[in-house]
Amino acid sequence: MSAPRLARLRRWLSPRYAWARFTHNLGPKLLALGVSLTLWFVATADRRANVTQGFDVPVTVRDTTGSGEEKRATSNLSPASVRVILSGRPERLRELDPGSVEAVVDVTGIPEGSFTQPVTVTPPTGTAVQRLTPTRVQGFVDTQVQRTLPVTLSVTSPPNPACRATWSPPPRPA
Repeated sequence: MSAPRLARLRRWLSPRYAWARFTHNLGPKLLALGVSLTLWFVATADRRANVTQGFDVPVTVRDTTGSGEEKRATSNLSPASVRVILSGRPERLRELDPGSVEAVVDVTGIPEGSFTQPVTVTPPTGTAVQRLTPTRVQGFVDTQVQRTLPVTLSVTSPPNPACRATWSPPPRPA
C-alpha cells in the first residue's frame, strides 16, 4: 500500500476526524435520508398491505372414538357451514382456493346425544384467521349399527290369482 493511501486510512481512524466528517452537512444528509425512506415506504406500500376476504366453509366432523369396529354418525349439524374471514397479502388471497380452508369440529370422546363444540379453522399458508362466525356448532352423535339378518319368505295361504309376482335371479357373471 502506498504511503499517501495509508495516511488517508489512518486519518479516518482518528475519532475527531470521523466525527467532523459525519457532522459536516448533517442537515442535508438527514433530509436526503428522510426523503429516501418516505419514497421507499410509498413505493412498497401495496406489497405490505394486508386485506381481508370472507369464505363460507362447510363444517366437517372428526371422530376418532373407538377402535374402528363401532362407527358413530353425526346429524343435525347446525350450522352446516361457518363464515371465515382471512387476512393476508392481496396476491395470496386472490390465488387462494376456497377448498383449502378447512373448518373442523372434533367430537372424539363426546358421549352419544346432543353436543355443542367449538369449530377449529386451519388457515392456508400465508393467511391468518381474522374472524370466525359462529365459533361453535351443535349437533347429535349416535352409534351407527349395521347388521345383516337372514330373511325367510313363507306363504301361508294360497295366493290370490289376481296378484301375481315374478322373480328372476340376477345374471351370473361369465
